[in-house]
Amino acid sequence: MESSLWMLLSLGVSVLLLLSRATKRSSKSRGQRLPPGPTPLPVVGNLFELGNKPHRSLARLAKVYSPIMTLRLGRVNTVFVSSPEMAREILQKNDAVLSSRWIPEAVRVLAFNEASMVWLPPSQRWRNLRKICKTELFTTQRLDSYRSLRRQKVQELVQYISDSASKGLLVDVGRVAFSTTLNLISRTVFSADLVDLYRESSQEFKIVVEGILEEAGRANLSDYFPLLAKLDPQGIRHRSTKYFKKLHEIFDENIDRRLHRKRDGTTARNDFLDELLEHQVQGDGTKFDRQALKCFFSDIFVAGSDTTSSTVEWAMAELLRNPRRFEWRLPEGKEPRDLDMEEKFGVTLIMASPLKAMAVPTKCC
Repeated sequence: MESSLWMLLSLGVSVLLLLSRATKRSSKSRGQRLPPGPTPLPVVGNLFELGNKPHRSLARLAKVYSPIMTLRLGRVNTVFVSSPEMAREILQKNDAVLSSRWIPEAVRVLAFNEASMVWLPPSQRWRNLRKICKTELFTTQRLDSYRSLRRQKVQELVQYISDSASKGLLVDVGRVAFSTTLNLISRTVFSADLVDLYRESSQEFKIVVEGILEEAGRANLSDYFPLLAKLDPQGIRHRSTKYFKKLHEIFDENIDRRLHRKRDGTTARNDFLDELLEHQVQGDGTKFDRQALKCFFSDIFVAGSDTTSSTVEWAMAELLRNPRRFEWRLPEGKEPRDLDMEEKFGVTLIMASPLKAMAVPTKCC
C-alpha cells in the first residue's frame, strides 16, 4: 500500500514537472517575433487547419494570412513559406543560416539520421558524401560510361512489354518502371540486378521503399508532441525500423559477397561499391564503416527508385487519358475517364491505385 502511494506521488510530480516545462516553453515561444498565422487552439495548436491534404490547406491559408506564416503544430512552432520571392530569400540569400533540416521521428532509427546524407546537417562529413556522389556517380564521364547499361535496361523493359502484349497480359506500369529503375541503380552500385522483371520479387522491395516514404510522411504525434517520442504511440518508429532492417539486409548480402570476392583475389568490378570500399576514411577522419555504407545506399535506392517510377506511372496515366496519342488499352470495362488520379499524401504524391494497362501490338514499317 505504501509503495503504491509513493508510485502515485512520483507519477503526479513527474506529470506536473512535464506540464511546467511545456508551459514555460510555450510562453517563451509566444514572446518571439513570428510571422502572422491563424490563432492556435490549446494543446493541438493548428493541427486541424491542415486537413487531409495539407499542401492544399497551406496554399489556402497563405492567401488569407501571408506568403510567410506561422502555424503551431501541437507543441512545435513552424514557419511556412509559399511564394517564389520568400523561397528565394530562404534557399538562396540566407541558405547558410537556414540550410539545416528538421528530422522526423520516423527516420531516427538504426542511427540512420546520424549517417544519412539526406539528414546530416552541413558539416565536413556531409560535404564529403556529396563530393563522393558528384565524382563517382554524376560526372559527365561517369554518366557516359553508363550509357550502354541504360540502353540495355530499356531494351529489357521493351522486351517484357512486347512479351506481355503478345500474350494479352496486363502490365503493372508502376511495378515494371520501379523494377527497371531499381536494376539500373543496383547494376551501377553492385554490378548485379536485384529483381527479375518476369517475377514478383521487385514487389517486396517496392513495398519496403514505399513503406519508408509513407512512414516518414505520415502525420506523427511524436513529431508534434516531442514528449511522446519514446512512447511511439502510433507505432511509426517500430514499422520504420522494420522496413530499414529489410533494406539493410539486402545491402549486407551484397557487401558481404563483395568482401568475400576481394579476399579470394577475384578481379574488382570497379563499380560504385568498389569505389566506396576504397574510401575507408573520409576527409574529416570519420571511418566510412558498414553502417555508413548502408545509410548511403538507402539514400540512393530510396530516392532514386521511387521518384522515377512514380513519375513514369503518372505520365502513363495522363497519356492513357488521351488515347489518340498512345496505343495502350485499358482492361475491359475500364475507360480513361475512370482512371483514379486522386492524390494520396505522403513524402511524394503517389497514385491511389496501381495503374495497369495492356500494350497494343503495332506493325512497324
